[in-house]
Amino acid sequence: MKKGKLYLVRFSIIGEKGHFYKIGLHRSTSDVYNRFQKEIEEGIIHKFKILLSVWVPINVLEEREDECFKSITNKFGGYKAKDGKIKFHNFFLKEMINGLTEIRIYNQEEVNFAHQLLLTKGSRYI
Repeated sequence: MKKGKLYLVRFSIIGEKGHFYKIGLHRSTSDVYNRFQKEIEEGIIHKFKILLSVWVPINVLEEREDECFKSITNKFGGYKAKDGKIKFHNFFLKEMINGLTEIRIYNQEEVNFAHQLLLTKGSRYI
């Protein structure tokens, strides 16, 4: 069965204060770092660290990501959109950066929760 990765990363963004974290999916078997390599090399993000990645069957990868988003927003809140739905992100960039849309301000309690959550969504090893 083909697998992809669900990941938790931390980083800073040039021109923004503090750190951010992101949960996302990577439909490749390559390292999650490769997913952010362009942004790192261009100096858009720095202090990048992969906190965790887990293998998930590709056919449920998006579902697992959505489950993580919902669990975190249920516990910690999120952005309330005009349609009334709560979105995962709690921070907006001044300029859109491709691939960095669903980000949150770094909070250690949230990151600890996210880390444990990801461990329940996939496996550390193939």
